[in-house]
Amino acid sequence: MKPTEAQIFDAAESFEALKFFPAGSTAAKRVVMELLDGMVATEAQLKWLMDAQINRVGEWHGPAQLRALFNTRFRPADGIEGEACEVAGFTPADCERDFFERQSAATDRMLAAAKREQKLLGPAEPLNIAAAVKPIEAPKLSRTEQDFHEQETRERLASVSGMAAAPKPLYVPATPKRTRAETGEAIRETERKLQARRLAREGAQAVPETSSNPKEDP
Repeated sequence: MKPTEAQIFDAAESFEALKFFPAGSTAAKRVVMELLDGMVATEAQLKWLMDAQINRVGEWHGPAQLRALFNTRFRPADGIEGEACEVAGFTPADCERDFFERQSAATDRMLAAAKREQKLLGPAEPLNIAAAVKPIEAPKLSRTEQDFHEQETRERLASVSGMAAAPKPLYVPATPKRTRAETGEAIRETERKLQARRLAREGAQAVPETSSNPKEDP
């Protein structure tokens, strides 16, 4: 919840306790009130800022350093980041060292809590490791059974892939060797057969020409 106007006024009044703050200056208090009202978003933020400024810093370094001090811990509500803090104990190097110290302290607390929990729970029980499972061996097949299964597998693969079994190669007997005289006789025999076919074909063509006009016969 955002601080009330009365809370902001009381905070500005408490700045009178700071060293180097212009005591009794109404203008200085008005500047502090406007600054707090713009950048502080919650009552918790205001409480932390006043505790750090009065109890840890103890001196007035101006409104710019008051904003810089606030920005070391919170994001300002008005979005104005301002300059780097130069107040001892809140410089960037101091903030970084403080961060790592807080992280280390948090880690130590977590380790201590884990040790206390382990002590309450007692020693861990040993793990029960199950016996190794004996693998199931495939039954041994005879040679005949193996051949049968291999043939069945090949046929199943052939049916799935749509590939037919390769045809057996044709046996072509070797051509018998002939002598030169036999080769010549075979050539002449072939020529005689061709001549006979040619003469028969020419005779078949000549027969219709002799009988084309039957009225002229005596």
